[in-house]
Amino acid sequence: FVFVAHSIGCRILTPLAERAKREFGVEPLAVFCLDFGPPHLNVFSEYGIEKARSSEEECSKVLFGDLTLMPGLKKTLHAMWNGFRIAGNSTYPVGFHCFSCPLVAIVAKKNYLSSTDFAALPADLREEKQRYHQGPGISIWDPANFEEWKHWSSDATIVEIDCEHAAMQRNEAFNKLLWEVSRASCDNDLSLESIIKNFAVDFPRTI
Repeated sequence: FVFVAHSIGCRILTPLAERAKREFGVEPLAVFCLDFGPPHLNVFSEYGIEKARSSEEECSKVLFGDLTLMPGLKKTLHAMWNGFRIAGNSTYPVGFHCFSCPLVAIVAKKNYLSSTDFAALPADLREEKQRYHQGPGISIWDPANFEEWKHWSSDATIVEIDCEHAAMQRNEAFNKLLWEVSRASCDNDLSLESIIKNFAVDFPRTI
């Protein structure tokens, strides 16, 4: 089997994998972590996590924008907020678990907001977003933090896909990469570097 986790699901993935190995002696053949930093780093600032836990409406407005413009996403955004509230700043030290399989951490190039979108926000909202985040303001995550996934597997690769955070699971390049890595894993013929090179423009950072 292969583990695939997106966004806050990546924070749940590591303890799940650790428990599966400890209790049942099973491990994945490969792991994909989509657009979320590694489990030893905080997601939010202390200010941000306090706000996330105190007000869904306020937190959602800062993180996701004007909810009145996205009525069809209400359930999805509620689930995302609930995940942030419960697990947002749960951390695990390096060494808590080590994946003995290839790990692919993927960054969405259009991560939450572009710098242009961020600059267009009202000044008070820009300031508030920056207070919430551990990253540079436009994103919860500083893309440089994704390199830290290399502490969690001896065979970790970081790549970028030209898509938005919320669209990553449906991205054609990601799905091709997922199925190719899964097939090769099941066939015991997994050379992660050679597979990604078939997809990458500038290995190992870009798809």
